[in-house]
Amino acid sequence: MVLRFLMLLAFFVLSCANYERDNVHDREAKNFQDTTCGEWNYPKVNELRCNKKDSIVESKCGNGWYDASNLSFRCQNKVVEKTCGSGWYDISKPTIRCQNNVIETKCGNSWYDASKSNFNCQDSVIETRCGDSWYDASKSNLRCQNNVLETMCGSGWYNTSNENLKCQNNVIETKCGNSWYDASTSTLRCQNNIIETRCGNGWYDDSNENLSCQNNVLNKLCDDAWFNPLTDYCSFNGEVTKYNKFTDTRNGKSYKTIVIGFQTWMAENLNYITNSSNCYDDNETNCSIYGRLYNWDKAITVCPRGWRLPENYEWETLMGYLDTDDYGFALLLDDSNVNIWWTATPSNTTGAAYGQKISFEEEKEIYSYESSIFNKSNFFSVRCIMED
Repeated sequence: MVLRFLMLLAFFVLSCANYERDNVHDREAKNFQDTTCGEWNYPKVNELRCNKKDSIVESKCGNGWYDASNLSFRCQNKVVEKTCGSGWYDISKPTIRCQNNVIETKCGNSWYDASKSNFNCQDSVIETRCGDSWYDASKSNLRCQNNVLETMCGSGWYNTSNENLKCQNNVIETKCGNSWYDASTSTLRCQNNIIETRCGNGWYDDSNENLSCQNNVLNKLCDDAWFNPLTDYCSFNGEVTKYNKFTDTRNGKSYKTIVIGFQTWMAENLNYITNSSNCYDDNETNCSIYGRLYNWDKAITVCPRGWRLPENYEWETLMGYLDTDDYGFALLLDDSNVNIWWTATPSNTTGAAYGQKISFEEEKEIYSYESSIFNKSNFFSVRCIMED
């Protein structure tokens, strides 16, 4: 009570210097008249009034009134403000409140701390920042993961801003070329923009009507018959033919062989370890897939007895057949769908020889080839042809 009196006394110290609290005053000479508010007497001026309900003397602030003796209130720019935690808020606004010492702002039917930069109100919905995005955190199908906004799809989550992902029938699908697939399935993968399906230890394009998986073995179509390309091939006359076998006595490695036209070829790249040879990407595992790579000087001598490096014209004869891969030749191309094989034909250019560069054009689904001249120091694949 003393504090209230002292604050009122200070507020009107200039006009009420002779004011005494004994209810006996001569105010007419000073144009003042004492007014009672509960147990308090106060000067009757426009800036003060009595809140009879609470018996409190209130001070004017703009268009409002407040108890100036209560340190929880203040007049700021003609607005009555109330303290809340370490801040102040306008008590006249119904969209602002103090909750647990935090000033909250109304958003739709909810409240939020507008002082925090990771919240805002959008279309009457409280949104939470997630990286560069905003989302309604009250929705169970949305979450922020490592500053990325994710949406639930079935039992999983995905980034909706990623144009290579979508939710289809509660399954997260990944784009592969012009198609979509479930990348969480271990039997599917995207290879060179083509969705491939696992078959045993291999992969194939399930949309290719000339391929099928039978008993975990990839089969190819030869006219109307299916065959296992590991043991058989489709000959140029459209018949399923068994591969012949040849064993290199130098290391005991066995190679499949085929007859195309009047030529007998190895159906695999040579894989014989010797000096001046290496593996694709210097990875020994690739040698078992693509064979070894040799410089030209070694290539012309590395084929086993009874076999030799083919001449350039013999490669061109081979390329005369529509699609050598259909005839079991088993072209093995690198990740860029290109490979180069040495020929035995030297060039007129010193230190150079001819090689066959073969590539696969995905859009046309055909193989293309060209004879080119390369430095003999390059390391390329070797495919042997049987000697006459």
